Amino acid sequence: MKIICLHAHESNRFYMEKIFQHTTISLVHLVYSMSIEKHSAKKADLEAMVSGEITSDVSGIIITCTVYSGVISSNEINGIPVLKMEDPLIETIVADTHEKILFFSNPQTVALTMEKVEAAYKRNNRSKDYQVVVIPDVFSLILSNQKMVYRQALIGYLNECIGKNHGNLYLMQLSMSVIETDDFDAGNQEIKTVFSEAKYRYQKIFKE
Repeated sequence: MKIICLHAHESNRFYMEKIFQHTTISLVHLVYSMSIEKHSAKKADLEAMVSGEITSDVSGIIITCTVYSGVISSNEINGIPVLKMEDPLIETIVADTHEKILFFSNPQTVALTMEKVEAAYKRNNRSKDYQVVVIPDVFSLILSNQKMVYRQALIGYLNECIGKNHGNLYLMQLSMSVIETDDFDAGNQEIKTVFSEAKYRYQKIFKE
């Protein structure tokens, strides 16, 4: 079994490898680099890149970039299911009846992700029970491969927020999964990441 993984940044490979590390599933990583200045990608280019890697043993396509999830709006390519990495977390947010804080580190993905969150709330007749926070001046660190500095910046900011604000904490971008719940003393506040929810979902979907 193979899964094609479409990334905007090389660093996201790590999370996919971690999800499937105890399986014999083969991952085909495709990195379509996109500069933060241009912040654009063409649907035809992305789909052509993915289509070129589809073989008879490919069971799914996972998109780890929120921007690319928006560009490729279809649920399949050449008959192969397309899964968006952020979707399991959004479903968890909708199911959570407590107050929530949704954290972003990349301001350019906020609008795209929140469109999906708001649409999911509308479908489920839910009233808004969350606040959105963009952590300033940190995303450029991960783009320049300063992973540990990025991690420490996130931990410092979130530790300042924990206890001062009510609600469960949701880290809305895959790159923010560089931190784990063990990094915090959150008390009764739950912390969920794109990785934690995607791992649970994908390990159920892709059973060998």
